[in-house]
Amino acid sequence: RAAPATNGFLSAIPQELLATEGPQAPGPMARGPRLVFFNGRFIKSLSSQEGLPAGVLLGNLAEFLQTHPALIEPLLNRMNEVKDHSFVHLNTAFLSDGAFVYIPRGTVLSAPVQLLFVSGNGGGATVAHPRNLIIAEAGSQVKVVEGYVGTEGERTLTNSLTQILIGADALVEHDRWQNEGQQSFHVGITHVWEGRQSRYLSNAVN
Repeated sequence: RAAPATNGFLSAIPQELLATEGPQAPGPMARGPRLVFFNGRFIKSLSSQEGLPAGVLLGNLAEFLQTHPALIEPLLNRMNEVKDHSFVHLNTAFLSDGAFVYIPRGTVLSAPVQLLFVSGNGGGATVAHPRNLIIAEAGSQVKVVEGYVGTEGERTLTNSLTQILIGADALVEHDRWQNEGQQSFHVGITHVWEGRQSRYLSNAVN
């Protein structure tokens, strides 16, 4: 495996992780739309918007929070309604980045959107608090595959929070898998708000 880089972090990612398939998920580096993060940091060079229809927004949350605050801030603020959940508060306190997926009204995506989160630091301890936002407007359809992977022996804590807003008559299929090491701790929280006659299908594999 490659050693951690001093002037970047791409070389720190074990290449076998980027080529491994997760349970019930397409290969993380397969063709199609995808976002890749390493220890919570967005890796644009490994991400892709291939095949996305017009109007679909896909990228890292920090960037879209700057360019589309009116779209994102109301959904972020909904978590203020959650009381007495320490990991939600911890995620909010350390919120810096994550995935952002926006599907406009009536748009149907034929290929799944892949979100890959890689953890590791060459034997050191790491902590990441990704915040993921998925918005599916009325009548839209999307499948999102959210995966977390790390190498054996790494001491990591991942505290992820995914918020999903589904409009009327929309469909969101959400596959979530994690294949981190035995010394890793993983907290995965999902909050879903559904509109009239919407559908949310969820699958989780550990």
